[in-house]
Amino acid sequence: GNPTKLIKIFLQLENLIKKQKSNYPKPDVSDELYVKVEDDIYRLHKKKFIKEVILPNEANVIIISKLALANSLKIVGKPEDGDLNQILKALRKEK
Repeated sequence: GNPTKLIKIFLQLENLIKKQKSNYPKPDVSDELYVKVEDDIYRLHKKKFIKEVILPNEANVIIISKLALANSLKIVGKPEDGDLNQILKALRKEK
């Protein structure tokens, strides 16, 4: 059911963040979030991920693999070749 999907996604995200071993410099004051999926870089802007060309010198960054993205898409019932925005859309629809 829907609550099960949300719990699985939450646990995966929590596990991903705890295992995140990033020494990327963090900014002193910034609420922008960047997600790096292998060679692709995305910035969260107005509840949507926008593709970026470069990563700033200092940023709040989450680095994930394409496999992790595909698995997350599978959990929310989307095609495995989708993108981060499909995950956001699916999570907004959950009650």
